[in-house]
Amino acid sequence: MKRLRVLLGLVTWVCLPLSAAWAGPICMDRSCLAAESLAHIKESKRIRQLLMDGQYGEVEKSFAALQQQYELGRVDAGEVDFRYGLFDSARLEQGVLKWVERYPASYAANTAAGAFFLQRGLDARGGKVMSETSAMQVGAMDAYFKTARGYLDKALSKARKPVAARTAWTSSGVTSEFLNF
Repeated sequence: MKRLRVLLGLVTWVCLPLSAAWAGPICMDRSCLAAESLAHIKESKRIRQLLMDGQYGEVEKSFAALQQQYELGRVDAGEVDFRYGLFDSARLEQGVLKWVERYPASYAANTAAGAFFLQRGLDARGGKVMSETSAMQVGAMDAYFKTARGYLDKALSKARKPVAARTAWTSSGVTSEFLNF
């Protein structure tokens, strides 16, 4: 049962952000889908570059505006989740941590850090079934998940509609069995 829950969580973690791209306007030749996907790719690259360049204020502004648009009903949850999915690269760690350091009360920074460490935990575990996963891999996964929990718990109290923080928890397959609570 635990394996199934982890598998379903991983599938959701990968597929939910992709569903945001399909939620756009309907067009017969998929040209609008391609344009929207290209826009998402460009925005993800821009945010990653801002993080790596130390432009944390710009990243904060972008995600604060996204959250405000979501709370006003102008952006759907899929779009918000899609944007937080960009924190999937190990090379973003320094930027994410410095963003949280600079903006410790930020919903966006804490959610991004939580999503980042959840992904690190999943990467540390690897793709094999649990019975083929070493104790060292499981230990590393648990350590990353506990770090993620701290950031996501903090994020949940920082927004009126903390959809991205909640989705990070539920879609990652992280359950109370992993976090002992």
